[in-house]
Parts: sequence; structure tokens; C-alpha cells
Amino acid sequence: MLVGSGTVLDLGKLAITLGVGGITALTPRSVHPVLLAGLARAGALVRRGQLDELACLMGDQFPDTTLEERRQIAFEMRTVRIEHAMCRGYGAFRRGWPARITTTGADHLRTARAEGRGVVIWVMTFLDLTPINLAAAEQGCPITHLSSRTHGLSDSGPISRRVVAPVILRSEKRSQRQRVIIPPGGGYAYLRKLQSVIEEDHGTVSIRGDSTHGRLMIEAPYLGGTASYPTGAPSLAHRTGAPLLTAATIRKGPLDHEVIIDEPIAVRRD
Repeated sequence: MLVGSGTVLDLGKLAITLGVGGITALTPRSVHPVLLAGLARAGALVRRGQLDELACLMGDQFPDTTLEERRQIAFEMRTVRIEHAMCRGYGAFRRGWPARITTTGADHLRTARAEGRGVVIWVMTFLDLTPINLAAAEQGCPITHLSSRTHGLSDSGPISRRVVAPVILRSEKRSQRQRVIIPPGGGYAYLRKLQSVIEEDHGTVSIRGDSTHGRLMIEAPYLGGTASYPTGAPSLAHRTGAPLLTAATIRKGPLDHEVIIDEPIAVRRD
């Protein structure tokens, strides 16, 4: 069986995730910031050419910055990727999330839940879904997440889906109530399932707001250009009458993550 380039990328991701995640799981949390800094410096030495290339490419988006400033941005981006692998890899061996998680706006989720009509969360995946899942579960709102078959993967082949995904997505799946998959052939069964979670169980559903796929996409300004965004979350909120909230995880510093849950967005019901 021929292995495509996407599968090779996924296997590389798996190796890195298990490698740095295994070390993270075996060491005390007090050592993790030092481990992250060391891995980031080693990665910068090995892949300096890639960092320089990325810094040059960012010139159009950040025209008022110097090359050295963009190199620092590229280094921070690489550090975030390593940190992400540490956290996901840790979740492959242990329950929980090795980074510190604080939540801002938890009262918005509690208030929406108290209405008794279910909750729809429009999530942005700046970092990972696991901190949002954990924050919601802490408020009594375990999440049912709508996902594609290739979530977290570069390829849709059997090796990626059956070997790589179960490992790199283990912490995310553990922190969710359930994961609803969009079938590759289309159909509406997954939408009926989400509606059932909202209308019958008064549960909480999360849908990505920054996915590149969706039944209906809208364009919005982004970094001097435009980007397309799916409308699944507001459509579900409109259909079911559930409150619509947005949520995202931001990185405040090394292994320090903040989940931000904003006030409900008004949804037209007509």
C-alpha cells in the first residue's frame, strides 16, 4: 500500500506527540516550562532556515516590523506548536492538561445553561479544544462536538484515521461528552443528532467557527484580506432557539492558557 505525503506528515506528528508527550507525562509539572524552552531552542537550531523563511513570508502581513521582530514571532509560533504537542502527548498517557487553565466568562455559560434551552458554542481553535471542553464540563456543560473525519489530521487515509487520530485526539475526546462526525458522503443525520442534544437533552454543542469546510460559508475581513467562515453554529442556534456563545483558548504565556467565553450573541428568530 502506497503511503501519501499527508499520511507521512501525520505519522511524523504522531512521533513528535508521543515523544515530547511521553517526556512531559514522566516529569513533574515544575520541570515543564524548562522542558518547553529547551525543546524550542533545539527546534530553532535544527530548523533555522524554516524560521527565516516564515519570517520573510510574514512581511506582507506585518509591514511595519523588522526582520528580526518577525523572526521572534516565527520562533514563538514554533514554540506554541511544540507546547501543543506536549499537551496533546501528555493526554495520550494521562488524563488532564499539563498547562494551567483559567476561565473568563464562565458566568455567561452558567446563565445560558440555566435558561434550559441547551447551549451552542461557536469555538475558535487558536490552540486546542481540550481546555474549552474542560472549562465547560466544570460548569456542568459537557460538550458534544461536531467534527470532521480528518480533524487534527493532514490525510483522510486509514493509517491517519485509525492509528494517528486515536492518539493525538485522546485528551480532546476524553474531555468531551461525545463527538459527532460529519459523514464524507453528506446527509443530515448528524444535524438531527445535534438538534436532539439541544432540544431533548438541553445539552451543550460546540461547532468550530474557523473551519475551512461548511455547508454555507461567509467571507469576513482577516489580516488585510478576507477569509471564509462556516455558519453552522449560528444556524443551529437559530433552528433550536438555544443561546449562542463564542469561546476560544488563548496562550497567556508558557503553559498558561485562558479560556474566554463571551456574552451570548443575539440570534434572529424570524
